[in-house]
Amino acid sequence: MPLRNVKISGRSRSSVFGLFLGAALLSLAQLPARADESVTLTWIPSIATNVAGYKIYAGTASRAYSITNVTGIATNTTIAGLVPGKTYFFAAATYDSAGNESARSSELSYVVPAARPPGLYPVTGLTVSANPGVPNSVILSWTASLDAGVVGYQIFSGSASGNYSLSQNVGLVNRLVFTGLVPGSTNYFAIREFDTAWNESDVSAEISWQNPVPPAALTSPVRADGQFSFNVSGVTGNRYVVQASTDLVNWTSLQTNTAPFTFVDANAAAYNQRYYRTYYLSP
Repeated sequence: MPLRNVKISGRSRSSVFGLFLGAALLSLAQLPARADESVTLTWIPSIATNVAGYKIYAGTASRAYSITNVTGIATNTTIAGLVPGKTYFFAAATYDSAGNESARSSELSYVVPAARPPGLYPVTGLTVSANPGVPNSVILSWTASLDAGVVGYQIFSGSASGNYSLSQNVGLVNRLVFTGLVPGSTNYFAIREFDTAWNESDVSAEISWQNPVPPAALTSPVRADGQFSFNVSGVTGNRYVVQASTDLVNWTSLQTNTAPFTFVDANAAAYNQRYYRTYYLSP
């Protein structure tokens, strides 16, 4: 933003404009408040040639500042020791080598997040994603806890929502490769944290994962006596539908069977050409 020159006692002095709360403050607002709560302020530098530095003012009442930071020519400063739950007001001014000071900038305010009481809180940020190149496994990840005394996490999984048949304790990590999933199954996951005394947080929000079924393979084709046959080798015990088409557009289901099996098209001789495919039939 443009700066404004102000005439005071015959000297040209520049007010600071464009003061804004920087990225550090914005990210801090997303974290649990702590006793050493702090914010970082940044601003657009003055274009005046006689500026020796900047003063940042802060306080808990508008235009009534109890904190002053002299930053020199730096264009950012961190103000620490803020009280959780309090509202703070900020403004800036320039000064020259003689100590003359400009008018103060427009004011900004910021509410310090309230401190939450000690304890263990539900883990957040639980996500599940595919594990590339490793079938029937997924990658679980979550946001690391900031709660005091946490020494590990307990992962829950099961085939029904809210009903977990498996649990696994892990240390202070925020990522786990989970294996042994059944093709075609839906899996549910949740997590909680614990401390050295085995105090536990509430269980996190639940997430789910639909494990894909690998496509069946069609092998060993044989054409004989007007018939055409091939083997279907999908996931053992899963059901697959065999379809046929003469134009790759319109498909007709011919048989449903449990893998592995051999499919025989007894009417193959009635067609000049015929294409075949299979798909997994979910329960």
